[in-house]
Amino acid sequence: VDDLSALLAEADADYKSGHPSLACWAWTEVLRIRPRDDSLRRSLVSVLLEQRWTKMARPHLEELFRSNPWDPSIGTWLALVLFESGDKRGAASALEGVFALDPAFDEARRLEADFSLRDGRYEEGRWLIQPLLDRNPGDFSLLLSRGICAFHLGRWDDAVSSLEAAAALQPDNA
Repeated sequence: VDDLSALLAEADADYKSGHPSLACWAWTEVLRIRPRDDSLRRSLVSVLLEQRWTKMARPHLEELFRSNPWDPSIGTWLALVLFESGDKRGAASALEGVFALDPAFDEARRLEADFSLRDGRYEEGRWLIQPLLDRNPGDFSLLLSRGICAFHLGRWDDAVSSLEAAAALQPDNA
């Protein structure tokens, strides 16, 4: 490819017009020529994860992590990809690394709570969600998660109040 800027513009247009697979292909082609372009790799990983294409994101994410081990966002993305691939121990280790960098990094704290819910550890999830909810009292996903935890723990009043608060925020959400 002679004109990388044209390919990048085409990728941007593809993504904006709802064709993420074409955009990802173009970004991957540019990365073959400019393998150290972390900004472009970050965009690619973001879109791959947005599409839930974790297997395709993993090698790019690992490369990003090697060059940016101090970036808590990248560590959090790595934890997600590892968890999705079944490596729960690796995911926990990646989150520990993020918390060593920034103990209050909300994105990682949310992911930690999500892992608890997905593993059926509802008491732990409830404990992890509450500080996040204290900082973000009107957050739909946190209220919903707290309601789910309360439901599974048999805390009916708590479940109803959390789920009603979430429903009030998004009344059209089934």
